[in-house]
Amino acid sequence: FKTHPEYFVLLGGKRVGNGNHLCISNPQVQELIYSEMLKQLDAGAETVEVAQTDGYRACECENCKKYGHTDAPGEKLWIFHRSLAERLMKDRPGKKTLLISYGPTEKPPRTFDTFPENTLIEICHYSPEAFREWKKYQGIQGFTAYIYNWGDYPRPGFTARLSPEACSDQIRMFLNYNVTGIYRCGFGELFGMEGPVYYLYGKLLENPDTSVERILDDYYKNTFGASASFMRAFY
Repeated sequence: FKTHPEYFVLLGGKRVGNGNHLCISNPQVQELIYSEMLKQLDAGAETVEVAQTDGYRACECENCKKYGHTDAPGEKLWIFHRSLAERLMKDRPGKKTLLISYGPTEKPPRTFDTFPENTLIEICHYSPEAFREWKKYQGIQGFTAYIYNWGDYPRPGFTARLSPEACSDQIRMFLNYNVTGIYRCGFGELFGMEGPVYYLYGKLLENPDTSVERILDDYYKNTFGASASFMRAFY
């Protein structure tokens, strides 16, 4: 920020570096982002993710206001991120771009319905309705999910946050909608009370068709031995 304040957002007439929010219409910013994508892929990655900064603040400079011929900050980001994927498809054929659907990009784009065929989408607010909406878009090669099943940002309670049935339903939904990767935002805050569902989730990822009751029985027997029946009733 000290050497290139023009790389960062203009807010209220001043360039602001706090939060690292970027001026996405700045050609140098665009090139820096793209060069970092190439750097990661050339170092051996098969896929590189592109995402706006958390708590996104849109730049108010005149070029950003005009960017994409839309007033919607999320739409501007979709247009910019797709342009990066298009460049990458030409420069690094066979490599993939993972574009985040989060915050201002939670909703799919409205100004276009086709992505280059090197694109994956990371969904952070997942539901059957959201996946069905995304199915209308062409070029997308699949999805990843950013799950909020656990994590101490909502304070842990005394009991398990997710039921075994909810775990099973979620994994089978992901399988049905071609989710090929999961980012787990938080985990392991409550092993005593959530141990069975942690174990269940991992085992269902190995084989989503396995019986929930069979997996849980394995957990109780191997964890508690002679007390398995008592602990099954407890959980």
